[in-house]
Amino acid sequence: DLHSFPTRRSSDLSFRYIFIHGYFAETFRRNHMTYENDQVQAAVQKNYNLPQMYFNFQYSFDNWHKTISAYAQCYHNMPSIRQLVDIKSTANPLNISLGNPDLEPMTYWTFNASYRSRKDSTDQQLNISLNGNVQRNAFANAYTYDATTGIYTSWTENINGNWNLSGSIDFSRALGKKKFWHIGGNMGSSITQSTDMSAIAGMSEPQRNRVTSTRLNFSPNVRYQKDKLTFTLLAGGS
Repeated sequence: DLHSFPTRRSSDLSFRYIFIHGYFAETFRRNHMTYENDQVQAAVQKNYNLPQMYFNFQYSFDNWHKTISAYAQCYHNMPSIRQLVDIKSTANPLNISLGNPDLEPMTYWTFNASYRSRKDSTDQQLNISLNGNVQRNAFANAYTYDATTGIYTSWTENINGNWNLSGSIDFSRALGKKKFWHIGGNMGSSITQSTDMSAIAGMSEPQRNRVTSTRLNFSPNVRYQKDKLTFTLLAGGS
């Protein structure tokens, strides 16, 4: 059975000014957690100072034909008592779970920025966006294997190096005065870095494993519309 008794004290500052609003907060959190089963009884008390932030901005101009917006947020995930204390299961003595009392909360940052515009005379629309997120002190499961005893030993570590950045552009407009034909397209790109712990044969300690992936895609289109008749030609590549 798991019991958690958190207490919190916080101070915050919020603001709003025409097109901008958000808040900043500093929270002190004390977690007293107990874990009980037939084999284990453990209690942990952890104190955390957790800064939090939220920000949002949106501004429209040119008679609402153009809009700029931005958004950012920071929040946290707490480690569990199972990640903080040692648990040795008698049902499976070859699988030992170690606690990490120095485990820190995971911090997650995310943001978005965008620009949108339209031009009524040509049915033209343009959307540009940029997105990103960063994880600090992410939780990673590390483990080792002893070939002599056959024992797996696992624990949780904080790890950095997980982030993502992506962007996209959408465009469309009409052709000719009657606006029967429309052309458009979407182009997007992203880069992602993932970091984790992995066991490698012949090594006694887990190794940090980092993978970076990139993606680029483009999708043009042509559309014809007259009365109830509509057909669209699509293409794409990545």
